[in-house]
Amino acid sequence: MNKIFLLYITFILTASLQGQGFSKIIDYDPSGQCQHYLVFPKHDYIYVFGDFIDSARTSIRPFWAKFDYSGQRLKFDTLWDANSQDPIIFDQSMPYVFQNDSVIIFNAQRKNNDINSSYNLNNILKINIYTGELLSAELLNVDTFGIVRAMSFDSITNRLIIATFSYEYRNIINLLEYDSSLNITDHLKIKVDSIYGIIPTYVRKSKGNYLLVGNKFIRYNMIKTIGYFLSRIDFNGNIQYFKELESSVPLGEWLINNYRIIEMKDGDFIIGGNYLVNYIPTERDANLFAHPVRVNPNFDSIRWELKMYDKPNYVYPYQFYNGLISINNEKEYIGYGDDLDTVSGGCILYKFNEDGDSLWYKRIIPGDAKRDSLGWVPTYMAAESPRGGIIVVGCVHDQRQPNYKAIRSYILYLDDDGCLIPDCNKTVAAKDIENGKAKYFKVWPNPIKDHLQVLCNYDYKQRYSFTLINIQGSVIWSRIISCQKSDQIFWSIEDIPSGNYYLQIQDGYNKIVQVEMLIKL
Repeated sequence: MNKIFLLYITFILTASLQGQGFSKIIDYDPSGQCQHYLVFPKHDYIYVFGDFIDSARTSIRPFWAKFDYSGQRLKFDTLWDANSQDPIIFDQSMPYVFQNDSVIIFNAQRKNNDINSSYNLNNILKINIYTGELLSAELLNVDTFGIVRAMSFDSITNRLIIATFSYEYRNIINLLEYDSSLNITDHLKIKVDSIYGIIPTYVRKSKGNYLLVGNKFIRYNMIKTIGYFLSRIDFNGNIQYFKELESSVPLGEWLINNYRIIEMKDGDFIIGGNYLVNYIPTERDANLFAHPVRVNPNFDSIRWELKMYDKPNYVYPYQFYNGLISINNEKEYIGYGDDLDTVSGGCILYKFNEDGDSLWYKRIIPGDAKRDSLGWVPTYMAAESPRGGIIVVGCVHDQRQPNYKAIRSYILYLDDDGCLIPDCNKTVAAKDIENGKAKYFKVWPNPIKDHLQVLCNYDYKQRYSFTLINIQGSVIWSRIISCQKSDQIFWSIEDIPSGNYYLQIQDGYNKIVQVEMLIKL
């Protein structure tokens, strides 16, 4: 009985160690670097797409990778098109849509081998997500049709729906339909009577019409988008309805990102817009504030607006929100992006419900980043896992030399509360820390296997020095990180030998505030 009990306890401890999620930075491959852009958890595995840069940094190729739920990369392959000499290039803002469970359709770029040539922007690719096989590819002429910015797949007619915009004719949208062989079956050119330029970011067929949601922008200044619109267009190309969103503040999609609009089952829209506010004195273009809204199906009534910050003219924070996902059957939503207002940088996530109630805010910092020369730490995509929880991918850009950034990709598996560390939302009083009744940081797990994670419990933001020391007293690594309460920091430690270590944490005044003994398995 005792032996069975011990085996049971061992199983529970092992499950606890392995089952809480993972954090991993994928350092340099022997042959180059990878930049994670898109993540799709499907069944028992996690599929990632991105750009692979060779060690000489002379060529870029898209890659497909397969991970398990311990964070191990099981398969990796670059994507080649045997019918074209021009390499395919992925990026973080390219549209995509699922045709079915196994086939995903992307719009990617190509770069002509002539180094002085421009990009070919519209390359419609069909890829088997489970194998990484490129099934078909078709080039869409930019001069004729414009640039693809929105896609959907109509399962009733088995058609791919595409909406484009043009740099030259900025108030014209092209709507196209493709059959299963990527042949164009329909093409409509719609001119919108507007003094602004327009960019489609969401499109689908809807009861005899095309439904289109997009962004307005000031002509000749596409960076500064200034609002959303909704339009319904009949199958002859006639605009039946056009309505601009009258939000209380100017909203936009910074850099024309297209992952911010979710149409709910009741026809309402959740939009994860950014509130763009000019600085009072600064050279930066704008403050960025997350400002999600819920809008009725006609865009003539805003159900609610969720203002994420109370001081819209305050210089900080400067945060870059890349997208929005729905979870828990459209009951809750998570916005994701990058933190640009600290020396640390990192992933930011905020969660709110369908009624516009803010649920939590998280910042997750890669401790491996080289703080003395950090470029930036973009978070490219988050996705709900079929196992529960959230998968997040992004990169750390370590600036080693002027105009040269070494890229390391990261992948995170968080629980539904955005926690790498169990109970990351548990409250610890500042006075208990100051009186020595609680610790400044929660260090987890211990023993450790391939990742180390630290949760900040203290209210006040400052810089801390984290130093890993072996039993002989030699420093393995040391990092200075700016953090505050609820921030989570992670390190990948697969390459550190097994043994006993100390994690020493000092505050900005060089006072040792905590020392933890760690066992590396």
